[in-house]
Amino acid sequence: MNKLPIANRMPFLIPRRFPAVRLSQNGSHALLYHTFSERHRPYYCNVTTYEKFYRDILLLKKQFMFSNALERMELNERELDGASEQKQGSRGTIYLTFDDSYRSILPVLAFCHANDIPTSIFVNTYLFENQTLLPKDKLFQALRHAPRPAALTFLNETVAMKNNSLLFRDYLAMRWNRRAMATLSYSDYEKEINTFFSACPFAPRDPDPDLAMMTPDDLRHIAQDLPSVRILSHGRSHFDLSRADTASLEQDIAGSKKTLEHMLGRAVSMFAYPYGFYSEATLEAVKRAGYTHAIAAGIDDQAQGPRALTLPRTSIDTRALSVL
Repeated sequence: MNKLPIANRMPFLIPRRFPAVRLSQNGSHALLYHTFSERHRPYYCNVTTYEKFYRDILLLKKQFMFSNALERMELNERELDGASEQKQGSRGTIYLTFDDSYRSILPVLAFCHANDIPTSIFVNTYLFENQTLLPKDKLFQALRHAPRPAALTFLNETVAMKNNSLLFRDYLAMRWNRRAMATLSYSDYEKEINTFFSACPFAPRDPDPDLAMMTPDDLRHIAQDLPSVRILSHGRSHFDLSRADTASLEQDIAGSKKTLEHMLGRAVSMFAYPYGFYSEATLEAVKRAGYTHAIAAGIDDQAQGPRALTLPRTSIDTRALSVL
């Protein structure tokens, strides 16, 4: 499969600091958050504290307008030069987005709605299958609580026995997850993780609150009571679709669209690629499914494909924000 290069592929569970994000005051920026916690969780770089998020919003409100009309990012800079909202000296636009259907975003969505800040959430329809954790998060939660020998046995890693920290175990989990997605089929990847999680004696039965998915009722509450929140598709189970076969692409991309449209009673027109990864086959499957736009993650100057299907986004989470 011809995998297109994506800038700034978002690693998760990598034990390093990420650089600050600097936003142009007159520009348009789609920002991505994942899950939230009351306290700093250093083992998982996609966890943002609620306190940091509210600080980010206070900073952004002083400098930018907010919108959830993500389709406007399809306009190139030349077209934007003539748009009234982008005239010199006017404020830029922030598009707030949230991925992976984590339940911890519910207070954040309520806060944004109460403060007239429109948002967009990209939902994994795995939550409609009586699931409380995405497959990737089942692996991380189980191994976070695993004795080190058991973790190493499962991961089949040959490593120096230097570090017994949870952070190191999670780093190994990330490496296993990437390798598994590169070698296992769509169904086998999910089956292998579910089998391990079910049989794993050290896997907590209750999901970590940082990783727990929202329930179908949570999603219905958002649709009914928070009209400023757009509900869009992030596929089914967060598999790397850049290497999925045609049948798996249809199941994930078209299937998630049908599931959400049935629940919402309206069209779902935008898709977010899991991990920001896509291929030519992924782009074709998105078009066949009837999406008009799709969004990745990272910097758009290296993205390839129609702009409407490769809209850029910047992952924030634990990264500091500043405005130029």
